[in-house]
Amino acid sequence: MFNYYDLDDILCENTKISSIFQHIVPGLGYLDGNNEPDIKEGANVDLPFWLAEMLVINNFIDIEFPSAFSAKVRNALKACPQNVDLRMFSTHYYLFGEKILNLLSDNELVNILIETFKSRICFIADHAHNPHGALEEGVEFLRNLEDSEKMFFRIGHDSTKDMRNWLEKSKIH
Repeated sequence: MFNYYDLDDILCENTKISSIFQHIVPGLGYLDGNNEPDIKEGANVDLPFWLAEMLVINNFIDIEFPSAFSAKVRNALKACPQNVDLRMFSTHYYLFGEKILNLLSDNELVNILIETFKSRICFIADHAHNPHGALEEGVEFLRNLEDSEKMFFRIGHDSTKDMRNWLEKSKIH
């Protein structure tokens, strides 16, 4: 279920997910992009997560793990999480992973997401405390961060800047 007033949650819930219908559904053929009035059993349709979630809970569809959580991506995250462009997969990668895991149980993915976050947050903190972290050499780094990581970077960078300003002012007095 999504948080009604959270824009990040709303954007995350609109992510399309591959869904396989388990029953014939009358009157919704337009979702499949064809002229049929009904969705046929076994039809594979990309649905927004908010709709797919309700249909999974009511056993109308089965969903597949999105490519953002495929074996290839998991292996890359295990090898070197800092080099994976999470934003390419989703601007809300961790939030989307959490939502997927609420529907599909996968302990390996839980551990990978936790370890990825822990590893990347240290890397993000290092860049945030670097006075050149937001300049030219940091642009490519920032481009690969998903939204929650960017928020942590901004908080770290701003707090470091505030601390430096405070220290400079305290030297004067």
